[in-house]
Amino acid sequence: MTRRSARRSFPRPPRAVPPSTPVAVTTPIKKMLNKKEVLDLVGVSSVTLWDWIQKGIFPAAVVIGPEGGHRSTQRWIDHEVQTFLANAPRRRPRGSVVTP
Repeated sequence: MTRRSARRSFPRPPRAVPPSTPVAVTTPIKKMLNKKEVLDLVGVSSVTLWDWIQKGIFPAAVVIGPEGGHRSTQRWIDHEVQTFLANAPRRRPRGSVVTP
């Protein structure tokens, strides 16, 4: 087995697909987050982040620049990441009582 074949390739994100219907922006986009900022906020590895994006759990990145080119970059909208974190499931300690 050669060294190259033993190495796993990093999963490539799917090609950017424009929304099928125009998205109405109700609030102004205040900040765009880069990958490091998103990973610091969410607290997962980059492989987990890409897995969540492919499964539709986490909001996809916005591609800025030419599609698939080396000059393009990916950014996440701050509001979408904050909404994901706010709606994340909560874990209760074992033995705690849930009151309606």
